[in-house]
Amino acid sequence: MSYIGDVGRLDSTINSDFSKYTYEYIATEGQTVFTGTDINSATLGYTAGNVLVTYGGADLAFSDYTATDGTSVVLADGAVAGKIIRVVAFQAFEVADAYTKAQADDLLAIKATLASPSFTGTVDVAGPVSADGLTVDTTVNNGAVITAHDNVTTTYPLKVQNNAGTGRLELGTYGINNNIDLKFQTQGNERVRITTDGFVGINLTDPDEVLEVSGDLKISGSGFGIVQFGDTSDVTKIIGRDGAHASSPNTMEFWTNSTERMTIDSDGDLLVGATSGGGGNKIYSRTNVNADPATSGTAQTGGALRLSGADNAVLDFGLNSINTWIQATDSSNLVVNYKLSLNPNGGNVGIGTLTPATTLDVTGTVTADGLVVSGNSYVGSGNTFTDATSGYFFAGNGQYTNGIYGVGVNNVAIAAGGSERMRIDSSGDITTTGNLTIDGFGSGKDISFRSGYGSDNVGIRAKAITTANRDGLEILGYNGIDLTVNNGAKVAVHVDAVGRVTTPYQPSFRAYSPPITVAGNTIIWASTAHNITSSFSTSTGLFTAPVAGTYYFSHSILVRYVSPHYARVVWILNGSTAMINGDNLTDMPGPSYVSVGLSISVYMSANDTIGVVNTGAETYGPGYGHFSGHLLG
Repeated sequence: MSYIGDVGRLDSTINSDFSKYTYEYIATEGQTVFTGTDINSATLGYTAGNVLVTYGGADLAFSDYTATDGTSVVLADGAVAGKIIRVVAFQAFEVADAYTKAQADDLLAIKATLASPSFTGTVDVAGPVSADGLTVDTTVNNGAVITAHDNVTTTYPLKVQNNAGTGRLELGTYGINNNIDLKFQTQGNERVRITTDGFVGINLTDPDEVLEVSGDLKISGSGFGIVQFGDTSDVTKIIGRDGAHASSPNTMEFWTNSTERMTIDSDGDLLVGATSGGGGNKIYSRTNVNADPATSGTAQTGGALRLSGADNAVLDFGLNSINTWIQATDSSNLVVNYKLSLNPNGGNVGIGTLTPATTLDVTGTVTADGLVVSGNSYVGSGNTFTDATSGYFFAGNGQYTNGIYGVGVNNVAIAAGGSERMRIDSSGDITTTGNLTIDGFGSGKDISFRSGYGSDNVGIRAKAITTANRDGLEILGYNGIDLTVNNGAKVAVHVDAVGRVTTPYQPSFRAYSPPITVAGNTIIWASTAHNITSSFSTSTGLFTAPVAGTYYFSHSILVRYVSPHYARVVWILNGSTAMINGDNLTDMPGPSYVSVGLSISVYMSANDTIGVVNTGAETYGPGYGHFSGHLLG
């Protein structure tokens, strides 16, 4: 019930308990907007639509002003200075602690069935309540509470169900019925029960554990599910992933003490002490598969057990039919094999016996491609062994401290000082690990190294020094064939058939196309005819020595008559013109052109730079000069 009262002007905001507010403003000439604090220090505020505006004591029509934003009034036309503008704001109010007619009707017990009743606060009903739907407002702090009275003695004092009773929630109460379980039912069948002992049963009525499920249990979310154990999360758990998981599909992990201990991968292999990413000790589940140890790839093909450490080294166990095997290898590349030691810290090893009496005790025949024996002398069956003092010869496979012995397939090695020093392989090639000295002194004989192209023409020969012939060291080439000295794939020195020597990679350059350059500037040469080793820069005009040595340089350039009236173009070494002697100062008495230049041999260290700087009249520009140089040696 709204009522508009009139209590005069009040100095308060629109949120006051009063119903009318009056604001007064004295207009200035042409003023249209009235807002903020009035002449009585009250701040304008109103509800749009509940405003009356007077101008000089006369009420204004609604078309004469705009009042929509709640804080200002805008006149359609500008006011006359000194006029009083009054804004009267009205606010509806209701009588306190009174019900509306509709609310009173809802509270009457004799009222007919209500279409959509709504209650605020606690509703106490004695008797059954039937409703198509029940909505409880939980916006208050205490939430929503439905309470069955303690004095109800029925088996289920509170039920929430559909009309057919096939889907319902049944709750017990205190007093004589405090031993009633909580049931959840759908389609006329009980689905979940919480017993008075606090046990939860799903699809069963008599759970005897905190949670008991009759049927399958599915844990899912983003392709995986986690079962946690204990009060603290992520300490002891099982993680299962299905085929939709992005990084580790179809795997299961087992964790203790916040660490992954065991994984079953998508192949069904069991990894103990490993993560799902690999590593650890791996037990392959490839049963009914017999295979020799693999020689490539990363996994064994036969049923096997894998033991691994912190790196790629693994020890694989497997079988091929009735034959079993052990292989030390690399998990990232089975081509790589490692050493296998038995009892490395001591103890006897037996083959064919359970009671080995020596370090290696074999019962049966031993077959070996080679045999290494140290210590006592042994002679027998075509192989000769002697002790370490006198050395030995062994015509078979093995490795010794000193002596000559066979190694690998059809190779012969010579050892000295505990290490192999020379090897002759099956192709006749000889390799050494130290210096090879062949001394022909005193014999008067040459020492030659030759290839198969000719009897005397290809190779290197150290000629015997005699009074008649002191040839020294010769490099011999085949008739009509050039000689080269190579550095890797590059020819460092080339000697043709008639004896001409060239060095294709000797530093050398020739630059041209200088710009117009005034005094005091380094001349920048825009182009190069050649630039071996790329040591000359067309951006700086400088040559940088790639190696230490003596270099030869020359330059020539055209200069024209401008101030100063002389031509002078000199060297600049490592940024200084004072580092090199030499001058080409030339007077220019009148308008003319003159060509000046210099040449020089200079020693440069590696990374030293040299260029040409103009210290006289203006150089003429492109097409009239060059700068070149090369390494002498």
